[in-house]
Amino acid sequence: MLQSVNGFLESIDSLLAHIEFENDRNMFFQSGSKKYVGDSELEEEFRWFVENKIRPALINSKSFTYKNAIISLYGYLENYLEEIVKEYIGAIEKHCDQFTKLPSGIKKNHLNSSIELINKVQKVKASSLEYKNRTLKEIVRNMYTCMHDGSNFSVNLDAFALHTANFRYDSIHALFQKIGITGISKKCLEKANFVRELASKHSIDSTVDRKVLTSLLISELDDLAQRRNEIAHGVVLNDIESLDLLRSRILLVRSYGKAINEVVSDSLNQFLYSISKKIYLGKPAKLFQKINVFSFLPNIEYDCLGENEIRVGDLIYAENHKSKEKIIVGDIISIRKGGDTSLDNLSLPPSDPYSIGVNFKITSHMSNRDIYVAKQ
Repeated sequence: MLQSVNGFLESIDSLLAHIEFENDRNMFFQSGSKKYVGDSELEEEFRWFVENKIRPALINSKSFTYKNAIISLYGYLENYLEEIVKEYIGAIEKHCDQFTKLPSGIKKNHLNSSIELINKVQKVKASSLEYKNRTLKEIVRNMYTCMHDGSNFSVNLDAFALHTANFRYDSIHALFQKIGITGISKKCLEKANFVRELASKHSIDSTVDRKVLTSLLISELDDLAQRRNEIAHGVVLNDIESLDLLRSRILLVRSYGKAINEVVSDSLNQFLYSISKKIYLGKPAKLFQKINVFSFLPNIEYDCLGENEIRVGDLIYAENHKSKEKIIVGDIISIRKGGDTSLDNLSLPPSDPYSIGVNFKITSHMSNRDIYVAKQ
C-alpha cells in the first residue's frame, strides 16, 4: 500500500550496481596486468595504461567512491524516512472524515510541528518572498482547518518530516513517535529478514538476545550518521571500508528500510481496520494459494451493517489477533459466483458459492483468518 519504499529500493539498488561496477573494473585491471604479459603492442599499451593511469588513481578513486557511497546511502535513508512519514499520514487523512479521528500522536503534535515548520520557512534565505508568503498561508490555513470540527481538513504533512538532527537511532525513534508509532527500530527487529541481515553482517546467530541486536543496530545507524558528517565536513577518513564491507553496509540499510515499511504498513493497516465500517464474510471455506483467491460458502449469516453488496476495488481485511501480523489488507481484484461467472459486485447473502481474488499473497495459514470487507 505504501509506495515510498519503491523509490528507496531503486536508489539503493542503483548504488549497489555502481559498487559492483567499481569492483569489476578493479578486478579487470588487476587480472589483466597478470594475464597480458606478452610483447604485442596491445598488451604493452595495456600494461602501460594500468601502471601509469590506473594504479596512481586507485587510492583516490577508492576514497571518492567510498565517500560518495556513504553520502548517498545516508541521503537515501533520510529522504525515505521523511517521505514514508508523510505518506503514512496522507493515507490516514484520506480515510478520516474528521481531524479528531486521526491517531492521537498526529493530533497531539500537529500544532507544535506546524509552528516549527513556520519557523523553518521563515528562516530559509534562498526562498523568494512570494514563495514564503504562499507557503506560510497554506500552513496557517491547514492549521485552521484542523482546529475546527469539519470534514474538510488538511494536515501539514511536511511538519511531521522536520528534524533538526541527523538520523541516528534515537532521532529516528523520535520521528516516528510523533505520528504515534513507538519503538520503530525495535519493531523492525521483530522482522525476520532484517534480523538475519543484521546478524549476518556481524557473523552472529540471529537467535541472540534482542539486547545484542538492538546494540548492533544502534551502532550501525549512529556510525553511518557519524561517517556522513565527517565526510560532509571534509574530515580525512583513515578507516575506509573495503568494497565488500561497504556492500554489506548498504545491504543492511536496504533491509532496514524494508523492515520500516513493514512496520509502518502494519500500523496503517491496523488503524484503517479500526475505523472502517466492515462487512464480516466469515472464515474462507477454501484457499487457492497459487492465484490468491478465497472461496466462501453461500447462505451464512452476514453482519452487513446496513450494506448488502461487495465490489471489485473494495478494501479487504484478513484478521487473526493471535498472529504477529494481525491484520493483512488489500484490494478485491475479482469476484466470481457459481463457478466461472465474473462479477463487478455481489449482493449479500448470495445463493451460490463465491470466490474473491485479492492482491496480496494467500498462505495456508489464512484459513484461520476472519475476512472482512471495508465499506466507508
